[in-house]
Amino acid sequence: MKERAAERGVRVAVETRAMGHDIIQLHPLDVGVLLELDAFLPRDGWFWDDLPEARAARAARTTKADDILAVDVAVGDPGDPVAMAQTWAAIIGIEPPVPTKDGAALAFGHRTIRFVPARGGRTGIVAVDVHATDREHGPGPGGELCHTIINFI
Repeated sequence: MKERAAERGVRVAVETRAMGHDIIQLHPLDVGVLLELDAFLPRDGWFWDDLPEARAARAARTTKADDILAVDVAVGDPGDPVAMAQTWAAIIGIEPPVPTKDGAALAFGHRTIRFVPARGGRTGIVAVDVHATDREHGPGPGGELCHTIINFI
C-alpha cells in the first residue's frame, strides 16, 4: 500500500508496528482524512480485540445500534470527490468507485464510503450511517455530534 500511495503522490504521515503488525497512516491533506491501514492476518478479527480496553468497550455497547454502515467524506477545494475515491480504491486495492449523484462511493466490505463535495468549508468525515437495532426508536432522524451528521438506518 505504501508504494501505491507514493505512486499517487500521497504522503505517509506515520509508519509503525503495533503488537507485531504493520500500520501506516496516510496524510489527511492528501486523502481527506487520516486514513489508517493496518496489516493483519487472519482477517477474522482485529489485533486490538483482545486488549482489556476493547473488551470493556464491547461490554458497554448499546443494543440500540450495532454497526457503522457508511461514512461520507467531504472533499474540499480544489477537491474532486470522484478523483479522491479513485485514489482510495487504488491505494487500498479494492474495486473502483461507483458514481453517485454528487460524487462517488466505494464498497468497503459490507460498508460504504461516500465521497461528496465539501459544503460550507467542512471537509473530512461529515456523516455516518449507523445500523439501528432498536426499531421502536429508529431508524429515523439522527442528530449531530461534533459537527458530524449521524443517521440511524
